[in-house]
Amino acid sequence: MSETLSHEEIAALQQALKAGRIQAGGSGAPRGRVRQYDFSVPDKFSKDTLRALQHLHDGLARSLTTSLSAHVRGMVQVESPAVTQETYQQFIAEVAEPTVLAAFSSEPLPGTAVWEIEARIAFPIIDRLLGGPGHGLEVLRSLTEIEMTVMQRVVNVVLDQWREAWGHTVELHPQLLSLETNPLFLQIAGPNEIVLAVAFIIRLGPDEGQMRLCLPFPCLEPIIGRLAMRAWSQGPSQPRPGQEAEVARALQGATVPVHVELGRASMPLSTVVALRPGDVVPLPVPLGTLATVFVGDSPKFRGRIGRLGRRLAVEITGLQSEEN
Repeated sequence: MSETLSHEEIAALQQALKAGRIQAGGSGAPRGRVRQYDFSVPDKFSKDTLRALQHLHDGLARSLTTSLSAHVRGMVQVESPAVTQETYQQFIAEVAEPTVLAAFSSEPLPGTAVWEIEARIAFPIIDRLLGGPGHGLEVLRSLTEIEMTVMQRVVNVVLDQWREAWGHTVELHPQLLSLETNPLFLQIAGPNEIVLAVAFIIRLGPDEGQMRLCLPFPCLEPIIGRLAMRAWSQGPSQPRPGQEAEVARALQGATVPVHVELGRASMPLSTVVALRPGDVVPLPVPLGTLATVFVGDSPKFRGRIGRLGRRLAVEITGLQSEEN
């Protein structure tokens, strides 16, 4: 018997329910096995399949954290994703304009899939790759041709890691087909086609945004049988040979802000309001006092305040966690 009812069968059930010939949740049905079912979104991915896909993309999140950090020469954090099934219409309805939509093929799988990278995280990545500190925009706008070229390279990094994540299941050959900023220009499936939606959260400094993958069911249908949980029993994939050294070399050229906290002072608000350029705020910190050295916003070292020639300086004496 087919798991999906036809329109005629659904209509017959509704008429029988209205006529009182059957009862919803009657005594004849085992209570523990009755659940609501949305006929507009049939379950094409079983729970085991979704669990396997979740495990696969958890590993992808870890590899993207490493590869994107190396690519932008800064710390990029990619959280483990949420994996759901929905219609293509639902997926597109959640896409905000402007955005980055990358349509790609993955031979030997049929059809087209798409990666979406929200503009609120795309612009910090672009700023970082073009030599800036990695700041986003207060008011989002469409990407220029140069910015789209930069994002094309980022998408290729993502596709390369996605290919490796699937490597022990099927050998894929993803190829970028097009980049769009308007979801109306991208139609890879019918509105009611079931798709696998994989949503990642990406953080770069204070900015964060979503990166989502949309895989129509026909793309995955040829390999659904391989997506059993036993395929992932070997644990998370290991980095390729030389990958850690490659990331270490890339991060050595990254710049981070370093500052020293000389001391803290408390004063009435009326005094703060009255401060003018040239005023001196005394700090209860004599020369030779140990101070905290911050790397970014994190306290990392202890240092001794002094002079080096005619300049103020601080001598690193140990780690912040060490006793001084």
